[in-house]
Amino acid sequence: MYAIVDIETTGGSPKIEKITEIAIFIHNGEKIINEYVTLINPERNIPYFITNLTGITNEMVENAPCFFEVAKKIVEITEGCTFVAHNAKFDYSFLRHEFKLLGFNYKKNIIDTAALSRKLIPGHKSYSLGNICGDLGISINGRHRAAGDALATVKLFNILLECDKELNEGKISLLKNTKTVKLHPNLDLKKIENIPEEPGVYYFYNEKGDLIYVGKSRNLMQHIQMFLSKKSTKKTMEVRSQIADIDWELTGSELIALLKESSEIKAKRADKTTNEFIFKSKNFFIIDTGRSDDERCAVKIANGRYTGYGYFDINDMGFGLTALHDCIKPATDNESIQVILKSYLKKNKVEKIIEF
Repeated sequence: MYAIVDIETTGGSPKIEKITEIAIFIHNGEKIINEYVTLINPERNIPYFITNLTGITNEMVENAPCFFEVAKKIVEITEGCTFVAHNAKFDYSFLRHEFKLLGFNYKKNIIDTAALSRKLIPGHKSYSLGNICGDLGISINGRHRAAGDALATVKLFNILLECDKELNEGKISLLKNTKTVKLHPNLDLKKIENIPEEPGVYYFYNEKGDLIYVGKSRNLMQHIQMFLSKKSTKKTMEVRSQIADIDWELTGSELIALLKESSEIKAKRADKTTNEFIFKSKNFFIIDTGRSDDERCAVKIANGRYTGYGYFDINDMGFGLTALHDCIKPATDNESIQVILKSYLKKNKVEKIIEF
């Protein structure tokens, strides 16, 4: 089931502008089976140049319902449907924002008929709704009005469905949100559905809980879903197969996401370098967790040899080198201990490495 949508607005930004009209045509893959069209009172003035474009005036929307009055109807009629629109990001982002203001998380799988047209019917000079419809002989009765543009999108969508079936031997494939790669069995797909469509930094972990990848995006959900579903380089696919868990942190700003990603990547590299110290450095302490919150353990390596371990209280002794040397209980090195240390540091994180 597809909800083919078009909206008209007071401007281009969903954060500061409002919806003035919406048209929804429910399509079952063959024909329209339901529809909903209404003007919406934007509760603000419609700029003159927008009225010039759409023909929608302040007088026309004065007695129209506000968005909160039609929100339930929109949810009900689009329930279980894939969201379809021409340049879908525009229409979808406005609806998402309006619902967000009402405290509701409106989420749909999306098909953008502009992007799909470029894939299925290449070679056109322009893929704007007006131009592509003109090229294909689709008439638009009411350009820049929600119902007129949505019905034109329905006709375009019908053509795209047929093209897709022809390319895939009668089966619809490009329109399905299917996974093209095998994901790790521990990865919770329901968690992926709850990723917000906002700027932030994301983290991929393997089945041991080790951080294996850090990235950023202005739209976390869109970026992560693309990473997990699209065929890519061999290296990317190797990383993807190891992802057993995902986490993220919202930053609000793409700039902060960029800065945080850079810091996180450097920290990850530092961890890797830290765990390789035993292969390169001769004199250092391995600092890790102790037997209580205020305690840490220390393992001493001198001249490349294990010389013992000990415990210290972080409140009393801090990280002073003298205190670290004093807490060590001497022990004898051997080949087995060297193997244990190298293997552990290669596979695990420790709290700190301190050279001396």
